[in-house]
Amino acid sequence: MNRDEPFIICENFRLRPFRYNDAESLARHANDPEVARFLRSTFPHPYLIYDAQKFIRGLHEQNDQFVLAIEVAGEAAGAIGIHRTYYLRKPIWEVGYWIGRKHWNKNITTEALAQIIAYYAPRLKMDEVYAKIYEPNVASAKVLQKCGFTLLSSFNGVMLRDETQVVEQLWIKKL
Repeated sequence: MNRDEPFIICENFRLRPFRYNDAESLARHANDPEVARFLRSTFPHPYLIYDAQKFIRGLHEQNDQFVLAIEVAGEAAGAIGIHRTYYLRKPIWEVGYWIGRKHWNKNITTEALAQIIAYYAPRLKMDEVYAKIYEPNVASAKVLQKCGFTLLSSFNGVMLRDETQVVEQLWIKKL
């Protein structure tokens, strides 16, 4: 699959491959404690231009990961992607996403999630897709519900970066 092919045009944003010159805007939107709060601890915080550059460079080395920039008003304001992982020893596709706080509550993430699944599902021959979120992230749960995901299971005792213990939820969407 050509990594440079997806350009998905939506009403208020577009999904496209990351460019090296996205590092500054990516770092600006990602370097927000409220953005990082419910993301996995592998997501750096503070998020500096170096982190954005490293992330963008690393995208070209991935085989089972397809990540697109969420471009709003001409700048990379977030990211959304699908990657291959495993659940109960079965290979699965998992989605992940985030968007800068300036663009919250505008339905961008919901539409981006629907669009990326519609684009990649036939290309990757997916019959289901998963998402993991932390229970306090009500906004992300609403995004998943609007996109047809259902809660599959919950895991107690997951630690956030601020050392708060939360429940991690596993959501599934049958395609």
